[in-house]
Amino acid sequence: MYDIEELASQLNLACNLNHSQAGNLASLLYNEVSPRRQGGRALLALDDRQCQCVGIAFTHIALNFDFGDKDINSVACENAFYCLCRNLIKTGNTYVTPAIFTILTKSPALLKDKLISSWCDMAQKQVGMPIGLMLGGDPFRAPWLEDFREQAFGFKDHIRYYVLEKFYDIESNQYKIPTDMPYFIPSKETIVEFISYAQENIKSENIANEGKQHMLSVYEQCEETLSQY
Repeated sequence: MYDIEELASQLNLACNLNHSQAGNLASLLYNEVSPRRQGGRALLALDDRQCQCVGIAFTHIALNFDFGDKDINSVACENAFYCLCRNLIKTGNTYVTPAIFTILTKSPALLKDKLISSWCDMAQKQVGMPIGLMLGGDPFRAPWLEDFREQAFGFKDHIRYYVLEKFYDIESNQYKIPTDMPYFIPSKETIVEFISYAQENIKSENIANEGKQHMLSVYEQCEETLSQY
């Protein structure tokens, strides 16, 4: 078995240098936490401080590699989100927040199922009854629940706003962290565009607090999935 953090470190370096071995390393890391090898529990067993390196590596796999199967990118994205959020939650390291923002900006569809399951869980706790009974159908597939799914997917923007404030000062339009590191830091143009969008479209008195709650819920959904294999 391979050491997951070591593989992740090698992949990050290869991606940063555009090395020809990047694709092979991406496959090795992805497969190492598959049920055929160490399984998802290997990510749960990481030290909190290891999660930045591993989360960045899975972000590379999710956003920058095409294996001809979007399910691979989706699983990699969930792994990335889990590791990055865990590092933020457990250590307070804000250097992982640009990658979370970038995932939800460039390829949010990769996390759509987890956003839906998260909103299902949150709604179910609020009303105290099974979500299928409450909605009158399968929230993932019922045609008449498309609005529910889009509402769930829309909470990605609340999460983006929450993590954005961790690494960017919206008032002064300045980064709070160094920008010369390969942490998937979005451009100012991308950030300003999102801020404008958020101000016009997100109707909430406390976007960041709601974003934190949704981020934690999606993180828990990813953690639950990893614990199952």
